[in-house]
Amino acid sequence: MKTSITILLTTLLLSGFSSPDNAAHVPYVAMSPLGEWAATCVSPCRLPEEYQGGGEIDFFLAAALILEDQGKSLIVDTPVCASACTMLVDELDFRGVPVCVSQKTRMGYHLTSITKVEDGTHVRFEAYEYRNRVLEYHFLKLGGLPKDGSFEWISAPFGMGFLPFCHPEP
Repeated sequence: MKTSITILLTTLLLSGFSSPDNAAHVPYVAMSPLGEWAATCVSPCRLPEEYQGGGEIDFFLAAALILEDQGKSLIVDTPVCASACTMLVDELDFRGVPVCVSQKTRMGYHLTSITKVEDGTHVRFEAYEYRNRVLEYHFLKLGGLPKDGSFEWISAPFGMGFLPFCHPEP
């Protein structure tokens, strides 16, 4: 386990998860409640409902690395998977980690909101670059994700051709 966490932390640092200014943040990211869940769940892991709405991007991407490192698969069988939850699915799918989303799950995508730290008053929205090129093309055809940070929802059967839906249902 210690070796896995050491590899994970090194991977996080080298992969750009954390800048040198932010290096002290990495162990916290890896051992967040979501990271601890990923490290201790039994494969196939089922995403707990408290994470269906997303959260801190770093926590979800770190959970993807933990699941990959430990050879675990993931089933998302929650009513929704939104925000950082979609990034977890995308990252696992890109890395070849077995992941599937229940056909009842609605996937919610939005631009990431970034609050300027200096004064805390400026909010800007940025796009997470999804690795699923068909998904990115879909957003491109729409003119991008909504600029106000609202969600673009995708569910079965529309997403069946490019999202990793579970067959048969879990």
